Amino acid sequence: MKLLVKAPNWIGDCVMATPAVAFLREALPMAKITVLSRTSTAGIWQHHPLVDELVVADDRNLPATLQHHLRQQHFDAAILFPNSFRAAWLAWRLGVPRRFGYNRMARAWLLTDPLVFRRREWQTPTPQPLTRKSIRPVKGAASPRHMVEYYLRLAGHAVAGLRQNPPSVPKVDRERALPPLVLPVREYERTLVAELLRSLRIVDEQPLIGIHPGAAYGGAKRWPLDRLATAANILASELKAAVVITAGPSEKELSGELQRHLRCTAYDLGARLDLPKLAALLERLALFIGNDTGVTHMAAAVGTPTVAIFGPMDWNVTHPWSARSIVVRRSPPCAPCFLRECPLDHRCMLDIAPTDVVDAAHRLLIRTRGVTHEPA
Repeated sequence: MKLLVKAPNWIGDCVMATPAVAFLREALPMAKITVLSRTSTAGIWQHHPLVDELVVADDRNLPATLQHHLRQQHFDAAILFPNSFRAAWLAWRLGVPRRFGYNRMARAWLLTDPLVFRRREWQTPTPQPLTRKSIRPVKGAASPRHMVEYYLRLAGHAVAGLRQNPPSVPKVDRERALPPLVLPVREYERTLVAELLRSLRIVDEQPLIGIHPGAAYGGAKRWPLDRLATAANILASELKAAVVITAGPSEKELSGELQRHLRCTAYDLGARLDLPKLAALLERLALFIGNDTGVTHMAAAVGTPTVAIFGPMDWNVTHPWSARSIVVRRSPPCAPCFLRECPLDHRCMLDIAPTDVVDAAHRLLIRTRGVTHEPA
């Protein structure tokens, strides 16, 4: 059996989809799993033990030669993790006979095996459109499920359609973050990162705190840089640690401004690392602090104590899936609003003080002291 898995389009979602791919591998051990991933997320799947083949291409502009190559693979089924119409349209154009995906974005007619989507099950309710009148409590709302379970449910739906007597989908345990994320780190990348750190005269025993100032979705997800720097300065002094900034090349200006606020030893390394090497660096850290963004999910996946700062997005659904993580939020009733920029006063982020993050880091480090993490 040949399976085409269309990977999610964001780094964090790819990380949260790894338990679903692990279930596909376990339930269909003889299947060949090909992952189709955009360039921006391909590093999550590179050399991944769950994947037999990785095809890196932008599905928004797939070359004709690659389309022909994929058609010649004669896939038996496609599992479409993105909710987009485009993903279903591509699988249909490739002639994949079984196409599994959530019934969203008016694409049911392109899916042979659509899975019902109920918004209330997967999203915390928020008044829309957002106005100042939205700043009032929403009563009687149940906590939605996590994205790990979202992807797992689709994988289970696909397995049930592809084999007789399918195994049960693993039970989800939020407290223990089970089933676990799967983000392996190779010795090759560990060696490269160790060499990079030595070139900067960072010794192996030096504690490192990682901070990530950006968030690709929009400015509303970013905690103010001066506050992030203040929290990092305090924790670096307490832990006798240096700070490493993991902002990518597109966030160069954010990184530069952040460095102007830092009063501790800091290194800007993000632009020097691809995703596999970034995972190796994150694994090396004593602590990571970041916004609701893909790097934060990567840090959680490799077992690093992770402080995640949430504002306009749904922390219930996308909090880091790790028992070694903690969420800092001061969510007003208008959150989650899912907006790229705040039309009001950005209180979801501005109500968070540096001491809130420092205190959360203290609690997390005490909680994880003596707890080991074996890399996948």
